Amino acid sequence: MRSRRRRGFSLLETMLALTMLSGMVLVVMLAALNMPRSAQPERLQRAANLARSAIERMRSLPLDAEPWSPGQVVEESDPELDVVLRVTEPEARFRLLEVQVRRRDQGTGLVRMSLLRTEGGP
Repeated sequence: MRSRRRRGFSLLETMLALTMLSGMVLVVMLAALNMPRSAQPERLQRAANLARSAIERMRSLPLDAEPWSPGQVVEESDPELDVVLRVTEPEARFRLLEVQVRRRDQGTGLVRMSLLRTEGGP
């Protein structure tokens, strides 16, 4: 008997290679689609940290300090985010601090926190 020499690829090898190639392309496409979404949680975490930092900084000051005077201040400590501090005085012994962190380019709010502070008697 004479054996034939095989040349090229068989149909099974071709199908297997195409299946592996299409699987790799699918993985790359899914990773590329997920990239913009992965930046959002990082930005929200940074915004929450900025808001907490502003609240802790204001909490450490006495009520008669200048930052506790009623009004609004915009801090630009982050290249992408603005921290808006709004102090209101509902009564003489109380101060309400509202902190909002928003995106600078769109003006959309990401995080909002409040602190009600009081000193003195009942």
